[in-house]
Amino acid sequence: TELYPLSLHDALPISVRLEYCRKVYGFISAKYPKRLTHEEESLSLFEEVAGDIAFALHNFEMEEERNQADKALWENQKRLKRAQAIAHLGFWDRDIVNDTLYWSDEIYRIFGLKTQEFGETYAAFLDYIHPEDREFVQRHVDETLNEKAEYDIDYRIVLPDEIGRASCRERV
Repeated sequence: TELYPLSLHDALPISVRLEYCRKVYGFISAKYPKRLTHEEESLSLFEEVAGDIAFALHNFEMEEERNQADKALWENQKRLKRAQAIAHLGFWDRDIVNDTLYWSDEIYRIFGLKTQEFGETYAAFLDYIHPEDREFVQRHVDETLNEKAEYDIDYRIVLPDEIGRASCRERV
């Protein structure tokens, strides 16, 4: 392959914008031999390279934004856990179709359990309700589901070493 030695008199400048999704990241410039001025394929290749560079810059920018969003989310989750621990307040979420429950870390502490030391089903949850309060809790849950309403109830829970109290506000 023959190299093209260039002198200032034998070269023509070309500049192409580094643009992707209507955002300009900069310009790329080069000089090329005058004898190639009519070779559209060479110019097209240069534009394609510029497009690839702009695409790479776009991906770097998007990755940085994702990393910042992930960091912000992690910080917010950390603050939420701290606030729940301070208030001794937790939350849970029930998937009725798959009969699973998600408990926040503070709910485990309220129930005197280690994280993930729970059957994660509604039936397992009811096992921790004081036997005399189970029907009461179940009735309120059923009414809430049927009426797509809200409930706010207090009930006793069976803790490892004692009987405790829990308050629950739920919305479907």
